[in-house]
Amino acid sequence: MRYLLLVHSPVSRWDELPAEGTDADMEGHASLIGSLTDTERLVACSPLGHPATGRRVMVREGLATAVELSVCGSAVAGFYLIEARDLEDAIAVAQQIPDARTGHVEVRPLLPLEGIAGGPALA
Repeated sequence: MRYLLLVHSPVSRWDELPAEGTDADMEGHASLIGSLTDTERLVACSPLGHPATGRRVMVREGLATAVELSVCGSAVAGFYLIEARDLEDAIAVAQQIPDARTGHVEVRPLLPLEGIAGGPALA
């Protein structure tokens, strides 16, 4: 089964990242990515840009608006899409994400898009 691990990190972390090279947390991510890749459990992963560079899009009564994201201390910093046996297995991976020590990791199962034409199979 596939799980999405949403990595929430304090917004201040974006400002603390070194301009060149990596810090211990980034090395931790690299190590986890390597391990998940070696065991063929990693489907995709990526860091996200600073929340100030994103927008929240809403459509109400046919009108679309795009507003700056409001930041309340922490925000989604990135994601891992993994293959896991079950929820406990996915949680075990989430515990290895460095940001779990200063922020949190949301673990969510992906649901199949059965009945939707062209929907991907997620088994």
